[in-house]
Amino acid sequence: MNILQYLHDQARTLTGERRQRALPRRSAKPAIGARIILVDGGMRLTVQAGLSDALWIWLLDAGWRVETFRPDRRHYREISRAQVARVMGCAPAMRERLLDQGDRLGKQADLGFPASRRTASGAHDFEGDYFRRKADMSIAAPSGQTK
Repeated sequence: MNILQYLHDQARTLTGERRQRALPRRSAKPAIGARIILVDGGMRLTVQAGLSDALWIWLLDAGWRVETFRPDRRHYREISRAQVARVMGCAPAMRERLLDQGDRLGKQADLGFPASRRTASGAHDFEGDYFRRKADMSIAAPSGQTK
């Protein structure tokens, strides 16, 4: 990289002028265990057995591509294996809805709390934790006593 290109890149960064990332070219159906990413959506899933040719073409049309290089430093929300299995086994009309549902679950997982402790909005249920702990303590028998 020469100095002129570097100065040009810095000027574009300061002015906020950036090009939209181009969609990578289509590729052959990936092997089991390969990771594919939604380029514009920031989601990633691992290919499982049962990926049909029709489903792969649908995924390509929706903007999914095989992860081209590793390690990819971009941050993606991982879609769970169970959700991927549901997408592979569902009717074509329901695929997009199931992937959106997987994306919402991935966003909740990014919060760092187990799913059982999250509310429907994805927030952690601190108040519920307090009352659960309090109930657990009242149920526990003191040591040395039998029920």
